[in-house]
Amino acid sequence: MPFILRSFGEEDYDAATEIWNANFPDDRITANEWRYDDELFDETHYIRRQYVAVNEETQEVVGYGIISHTPGMFHPQKFRLDIVVHPEWQRRGAGSLLYKRLMDDLVELNAVAVRTNVREDKIDALAFAGKRGFTEEMRSWELRLPVPKVDLLPFLPVIEQVSAKGIVISTLKEERERDPNCLHKLYELSKAIHADIPMPEQFTPVPFEEFKRLFKHPSLLPDAYFIAKHGDCYIGLSNLWGSEAEPKHLYQGITGVLRNYRRQGIATALKVKTIEYAKLHGYQLIITWNESTNVGMLALNEKLGFRRQVGWVTLVKHLKTETSE
Repeated sequence: MPFILRSFGEEDYDAATEIWNANFPDDRITANEWRYDDELFDETHYIRRQYVAVNEETQEVVGYGIISHTPGMFHPQKFRLDIVVHPEWQRRGAGSLLYKRLMDDLVELNAVAVRTNVREDKIDALAFAGKRGFTEEMRSWELRLPVPKVDLLPFLPVIEQVSAKGIVISTLKEERERDPNCLHKLYELSKAIHADIPMPEQFTPVPFEEFKRLFKHPSLLPDAYFIAKHGDCYIGLSNLWGSEAEPKHLYQGITGVLRNYRRQGIATALKVKTIEYAKLHGYQLIITWNESTNVGMLALNEKLGFRRQVGWVTLVKHLKTETSE
C-alpha cells in the first residue's frame, strides 16, 4: 500500500484525534484538548518532531508518529516515541514507514535512548516494538472508580483526624482569591512531590512559566484542585481534570504529600475530597493511572474503590551510550 509522510500540521488535529479515539475508545480526547497540550510544549527548550502517514491515492491520514523530549524527565539525548495507526490501516506498512523516519531523526539528534508506552492488550503493537529492540522497563495500570457506587462514610473520620491536627483542605479557586503567591507555592510543592514519584528517569522540573501555563488548560477545574495546608504552607495536593470528549468522566491528576507530613491520612483526605466533588457534581467515573512501583498510592486507590483495568507497558530501546559523541 503506497503511503507518504509529511510533517504534522494544524490541519491534522481532527484526523489524528479520530485515529487515537479509534484505537482507544475508552480514553477519548478532542482535537481542542490535543491542540492545547501541544501549545504547552515549549519548543524553545525541547525538541519535538511529528509526522502523519497519508494514503497516496486518497490523501487520507492513516497514522501519525511523534518523537519528543519529556519535560518532566528531560535529558537532551533521550526521547519519547509514539506511533498510532488507524485500526483499518494497520499491518499495511504505515507504522513501519513512520518508525523508520522517526529513528532516522533520532540518529540525527544523537539520541542515546527512546521510550514508548504500549497498552498490554495491544498484542500487535507489543510485537512491533519487540521486533525492533524495545524491552520492558516498567508497567502501570489504568484505574477506574465508578463514582455513584462509592461509600465514603468509612473514610470521613480520616478527614476529621486531619482537621484536628490543624491541617486545612482548600481549593485552587479559594487560594488564588486569597494568596497572590498561590502558583509559586504550588510550583514548589509540585516539584517536591514529583521528585519522589518512581520514574524511569530522574525528575527534572519545568520552568515556572511553563508550569503556570497549565492553569489555563481548558480541562482545569479550579474547585476540584484540592490543596492541603498547614498554616500558610502547602503540604499536599490532589486534583481532578475534566474531559471535553467524555463530560461525565474526570481524570485524576497527581496526588502527593510532602515527606514530613506523610502517614497522617492527608493523602486519603485529599482523595476523599475529590470523590466528594465528583459525587456532588454528578460525574460517573474517575480515571487515573498508577505505576507498579508506586505501591503506596496503588494500595490507597484500591482501598477507595478504584479497580485495575488494562495495564500499560513502558518500553525502552538503548541506541548508544550517553558518552557517545
